[in-house]
Amino acid sequence: MKYITQKQLSEKLEPINLKALIAQETNGRMRIRLLALSHIKDGADRAQAAKYLKVSRRIVNDWTKRVFTNGLERRRLK
Repeated sequence: MKYITQKQLSEKLEPINLKALIAQETNGRMRIRLLALSHIKDGADRAQAAKYLKVSRRIVNDWTKRVFTNGLERRRLK
């Protein structure tokens, strides 16, 4: 898949209650991934989310690509 637009990603994340998932999550790494997705869902772009969470933009792009193609299965988001 080529580039995933912000609009496509927002539509994919819209029905997911990320704040509830973040509150339930005990794994720190997964929590960071969910926080990045939450920021993107709230309107931040991937670069802003990466800067806020102090991770690389490439990593956030990889996470978003995995979510877009595989959904939010915890095993596949790693």
